[in-house]
Amino acid sequence: MNQEKKTIFTSSLFDFENVEDNNQKSIENYSRIINTGDHRSRIVLAGIIVESYFDRLLKCFFIDYKNLSDRSDFTFSFKISLLKSMRIIPNEIIVLCDMIRKVRNIFAHNFEIDVIDDIDPKLVKNINQLYREKTKSKIEKELIEKFHSLYSLGYSELRAYEKNVKLLRETVDDENFEKDIQKINESRRHIFYENLRKGKPIKTIDRGNGEIEEVFSQGLSVIRKKQ
Repeated sequence: MNQEKKTIFTSSLFDFENVEDNNQKSIENYSRIINTGDHRSRIVLAGIIVESYFDRLLKCFFIDYKNLSDRSDFTFSFKISLLKSMRIIPNEIIVLCDMIRKVRNIFAHNFEIDVIDDIDPKLVKNINQLYREKTKSKIEKELIEKFHSLYSLGYSELRAYEKNVKLLRETVDDENFEKDIQKINESRRHIFYENLRKGKPIKTIDRGNGEIEEVFSQGLSVIRKKQ
């Protein structure tokens, strides 16, 4: 069985430049959801907030992100798939946020369900399992409170990795980035040809100017001075 490939970042960086702003946003978002009355309002608002942080994170990396976000088919589900395929942040964060998306969709599109306890039992089981794994808490809570705890963790972890993605983008945009890539490629090219020379050519051509051309099975040639 193939092991899952490692993501670019496995731990978040401390965003010392936006500590106060981030903390204030956390308090505001928490208060907005807590002060919202029914389950539907709390869950839909939680989903909107988490999706907004997906937008923030993706916008940090994609220069022309507006070209994506303006598309009608650029859904929350697609954003999750996109970030997952990029393998920038730990997949466990993506899994948690995808659960929030699924619950949000139920309440956004199903008028018959009013409380979270009435959703698909498989999804209820998923919430309970994630809550145990993420919080390590043995204190029993109502399902809506477990969902809210997971929502808080999800968007907080997304926000925590924003600094990482910003620095990744800055690194790629740096004028020395392309030069560094060229140096790496040149070093590997040198190693490749050194290994190639150790092999046996399939054909040798006398170029008539004191040089011979050795042709190898890869279709590449090496020019040598005649001995």
